[in-house]
Amino acid sequence: MTTQTTTRCENLACLCDVSATQETCSDYCASLDGRDPQNVRCECGHPKCTEQVERQLHGEGGRESV
Repeated sequence: MTTQTTTRCENLACLCDVSATQETCSDYCASLDGRDPQNVRCECGHPKCTEQVERQLHGEGGRESV
């Protein structure tokens, strides 16, 4: 969750929070590959991000409860 002291990583596929003074969470996200809007997967290597991205790609993120 982002706050005034944190923001989302600038890699559009990444779900990591970074301090407000940083742009990205990893060297990968700062690279050209990490900033390519065509990439739908993040390779930053942070387990929490990987888990959240996989959940969203497989239909569990944002699913409405019945």
